[in-house]
Amino acid sequence: MHIFAPKHKIMTDKNEVNLFILKVGAVIGLSFAATIFIAHLRGICHTPGDNVSWLNIIIFSFVVMLSGRQYRETVEGEKFNYGRALLYVSKLNVISATVLAVFGYFYYTSIAPDDLQSLIGQIEPVLRQQWGMNDEQTAAMMQLYNESLSGGSMAFVMFIMQLIGAGFFSLILANIIKTKPLLQINNLNQ
Repeated sequence: MHIFAPKHKIMTDKNEVNLFILKVGAVIGLSFAATIFIAHLRGICHTPGDNVSWLNIIIFSFVVMLSGRQYRETVEGEKFNYGRALLYVSKLNVISATVLAVFGYFYYTSIAPDDLQSLIGQIEPVLRQQWGMNDEQTAAMMQLYNESLSGGSMAFVMFIMQLIGAGFFSLILANIIKTKPLLQINNLNQ
């Protein structure tokens, strides 16, 4: 299935290859934004590491495997080793994280600014129970969070979390989409 480029078309122009990568990365980032927005419409406040994040990882994996196969066939061919596959997936990760961060900024400043206050409210019990802070320490930390958390800082957090989370999965996905060595392919045919 060739979604991002015409079937059997070998891409040799660097601009065409970069456009392919940009297009796939944008699709991934927009699908992340869509899942977060749909969760918002359903009344679910998105926090890093929740079920929405796991759904986004599944989407990332699916699109990378689908587009990676296509990229391998139309650009790299037999020389699509682990390093090249990892570079491809990393580029997609940076592009999708950028799209997600831009969406995150607008999400926390315009679409759902109340979700930011909800996140801050979820921090207080953690400070008391898991960190064992007293009332004075908790109040000081809550004041710090109220002053420092904004749409911009949350966009930055979303960007970094995407890079780290999908970066880990990129190591695995690159191994899956790389070209198998010819020796292994020939042994399988015998």
